[in-house]
Amino acid sequence: MRKIYLVIIAVLFTLFANTQDIARNNIYLELGGPAYLYSVNYEHLLSSNKDLNFPIRIGIFYNFTRYSANTLYYIPFSISIIKKMNGDYKMYFELKALTTLAFYRKFRSLGAAHGGYHYITHQFIPGLSFGIRRQAPNGGFYYHINMQISYDKEASDNIIMWPALGIGNTF
Repeated sequence: MRKIYLVIIAVLFTLFANTQDIARNNIYLELGGPAYLYSVNYEHLLSSNKDLNFPIRIGIFYNFTRYSANTLYYIPFSISIIKKMNGDYKMYFELKALTTLAFYRKFRSLGAAHGGYHYITHQFIPGLSFGIRRQAPNGGFYYHINMQISYDKEASDNIIMWPALGIGNTF
């Protein structure tokens, strides 16, 4: 009976051993990007392949200056494809599809004599992003430099191009 338990433990240990080729989690601060000013993000790589991978990301931006702008908070979501660049084991080309859930404070007037009231509305901001990223295989310092293209009908009725710089840690 003990031998069966030892075999089961050995099989489970080999199944769950850490055999990944690349660090799979990132926590980073992004300046610019889908939240325009900054966002704090968590990203997870869906596979353990170091040459081609698919990271998914969720982040948050919160407007601390409550009365100076109508934006309350943004929640960016994205899925990327990253491909290792030739010659460097840490540098990747990244192509990202993203959407941002944006919440705004609006004012609805009831006329000059009746004032009005504030309400909260939301919208999805679709976009694409491309750039480069440095991600060491065993974790450590992480950064990316991207250019984002998105359509935000609240900020503008035009397509917006916006740079992004992300700095953080990979583990």
